[in-house]
Amino acid sequence: MTHFFASLGTCGTITGAGGFLKQASLGKVKVHGVHPTSVHDIPGVRSLPQLPLTDHFKPKDYDELTEVTNEDAFDMCVRLNQEESLIAGPSSGMNVVGALRLMPDEPGNVGVVIMCDDVFKYTASATKHCPRIFDKPKVSFEPAELSALETVLTAGREGPDTLDMEALEKLKAQLAQGGGRSPTIIDVRPKDEFESRLRARGAINIPLPELLGTDESSEVVQVMNVPGAVQRKKADADDDRPKKRPKTAITDALSKAVSDFSADTPLLLVCNRGVDSLFGMLALRGAGFSVQQVARGMFAWHESGLPTEENDKLVDLPPPNNKAEEAVLERLGYDLNGKAKLEKKTACSTRPSKK
Repeated sequence: MTHFFASLGTCGTITGAGGFLKQASLGKVKVHGVHPTSVHDIPGVRSLPQLPLTDHFKPKDYDELTEVTNEDAFDMCVRLNQEESLIAGPSSGMNVVGALRLMPDEPGNVGVVIMCDDVFKYTASATKHCPRIFDKPKVSFEPAELSALETVLTAGREGPDTLDMEALEKLKAQLAQGGGRSPTIIDVRPKDEFESRLRARGAINIPLPELLGTDESSEVVQVMNVPGAVQRKKADADDDRPKKRPKTAITDALSKAVSDFSADTPLLLVCNRGVDSLFGMLALRGAGFSVQQVARGMFAWHESGLPTEENDKLVDLPPPNNKAEEAVLERLGYDLNGKAKLEKKTACSTRPSKK
């Protein structure tokens, strides 16, 4: 035995076994540690920033460390199962990748790799990260109501009341010429998003739960922890007050926020990326109001060159959720956190330079 490989989790194996092997071989056995990247989904192991949590992490006692990505670990996990009939899990796959990387392919080298898990403990992770070897389920147990709701959302998203880039160009020309009745722009994002991110010029903020008539004193939270996720009001167990009918509640919210509001006031809803605004539009349409919404939200609004608030603090777009949004940020001069790049310091009322 010339080389010993162990993953870094609690570090009991590498420090205990590795220390013994060093002592017994008079230092001839090389002890190597394998760890994941800082963002990973490999069970039971820790990245370098997490390792100081364990007292058994003794990097001075190891000969060399190497970092293995999530993708490489799961790919090797698949290979070990399919090619070697070893029911190794992802951290075992990570160890083998590290061993092949660290041990020179030379005569006389003998490496020992600790296989510290089996794949059957982590079938959910394997299904997630190795989709090519798992068939998609053929039977759907989705409730009929959800299927119907998806149909309604698709119709609303693709209908004439959802403004795409072509429609936004026409709106821009209309606003520039001052012809026709301009819509009242309502931003349905949570208050902190509205106050901290780039927004449409002249927009009024009515968070979606308030627009739909829920109690304004309750705290707004998001269903999922991603920008643009559908919002709801945090439930109050002690709140037994009678609820208003939706149309009355919506009318009250609009009348409170829009000084010249009437039933035929044209409304235009906008949010980060057209998720909350779609739900809001469908609800308002169902209640009889004249309303449209912006597809892709502030990404499309800013890309079309429609006016935005000119404020030094309001220059950031939402971070992207997909490659298309990343491309928009790049074209508009923003980084992947939605932060304005280089000399761009204020939000512009026209499309920014692509420089």
